[in-house]
Amino acid sequence: MTVIGEAGDGEEAVQMATEMHPDVVIMDIAMPKLNGIEATRQIKLIRPATAVLILSAYDDDEYVFGLVEAGAAGYLLKTASGGELTHAIRAVYKGEPVLDPIIARKVLNRLRFPGKIRRGARPSERLSDREMDIIKLAAKGMSNKDIANELHLSWRTVEGNLRNIFNKLGVGSRTEAVIQAMGRGWLTLEDLAGIVSDGSLCALGQTAANPVLTTLHYFRDEYIAHIDEKRCPAGVCRELIQYSIDPERCEGCLRCLRACPTGAISGEKRKPHTLNQGMCIK
Repeated sequence: MTVIGEAGDGEEAVQMATEMHPDVVIMDIAMPKLNGIEATRQIKLIRPATAVLILSAYDDDEYVFGLVEAGAAGYLLKTASGGELTHAIRAVYKGEPVLDPIIARKVLNRLRFPGKIRRGARPSERLSDREMDIIKLAAKGMSNKDIANELHLSWRTVEGNLRNIFNKLGVGSRTEAVIQAMGRGWLTLEDLAGIVSDGSLCALGQTAANPVLTTLHYFRDEYIAHIDEKRCPAGVCRELIQYSIDPERCEGCLRCLRACPTGAISGEKRKPHTLNQGMCIK
């Protein structure tokens, strides 16, 4: 990983990205001459292959959604550790979306109250069955190569389908595509909760690179506040979606996490619960 340049303002960032062809640009929001949103938009228009990772102190909705719409591949707050930043850079370089858990919560709140999200789609915008399969796997944070292996396709076919998905949804990144698909009802929070049933996501051990795992952060913080940790067989419920968790130890908690949010998502009030063999009981 090599730093090839530093820009003093937004205009210089666009110019340097145009001339130097970086793989990843780390972008702030508040900059002279050109703000981070517009600089990101211009870089993505000129250099679509360059991933833009936002690193900012701001978490206002207007910035978050403005940058996602502009094509940012990831958004970290400046409270992130050096290790988290390094991981995020590598993740966006590989085409994986990155969201700070606080930013992910804002995205999920928007999806829970989707009045400002355009839910309907014209027939021409609807995704094919294959495209839906691909977007669901992309939501897991899988790379193009992994998606190709999973669906027994060539990586070029996956790449072409992703381009079609981006064009249909009018977006420029995987993060935007997943958010749009969720906003239109093609992917739901229940779908994301159900993805953890195979336990494979926990094995990834990474939060920032995976929109599903940041969703699980949200579930844990919002819906599992009353868990009695002492009765959890794995003893890791409150630490479930942290780095380097042993997938075997948290298998039961994954099942619990999958079961717990269901009522809360639909608006029902849930009684405080405890755990027994990894499953919720009232």
